[in-house]
Amino acid sequence: MSRPKNLRPTGPVTPVTETHRARMAPPESGPRPHVPVLLVQAWDCGADCRETLQLWGFRAAATADIEEALRMVAEHDCRALVVDLDLPRVDVLALVTALRTTSATRDVTIVATTRGNDEAIDALARESGCDVVLTGAIDPHALAMELEAALAHPGRRCAVA
Repeated sequence: MSRPKNLRPTGPVTPVTETHRARMAPPESGPRPHVPVLLVQAWDCGADCRETLQLWGFRAAATADIEEALRMVAEHDCRALVVDLDLPRVDVLALVTALRTTSATRDVTIVATTRGNDEAIDALARESGCDVVLTGAIDPHALAMELEAALAHPGRRCAVA
């Protein structure tokens, strides 16, 4: 699998304005539960995703370290995890498998993201226990919608072989 060597944006970074915040806000469908969510990411969308999830009512934290992720999931009683399959030098699917094989974290909702569009990676992520796999450039608003939908319908995950 080839991974992008440079995960930083090539263009200028745009500061978050009130217009951006309004676009990131959830639809007016009632209050969101303050569900603890952990983002295991290194790509630059991490801050935007965290802020968007917080606007949607999630309690979002972030890390790029697998050991810290395992600790944080247990300490913060996370109900959902967003994992970046493109983290360099990190076996994110080993984290997913570890969470699925531990009784305390077996039911955590896991959304995987990858910048590529490889059906083999998608299948491997689902076999490892990911509930949702998002491919291509990740839109924080779309991520929040997918996460909310996955939390609303638990049990749709693929079985771990």
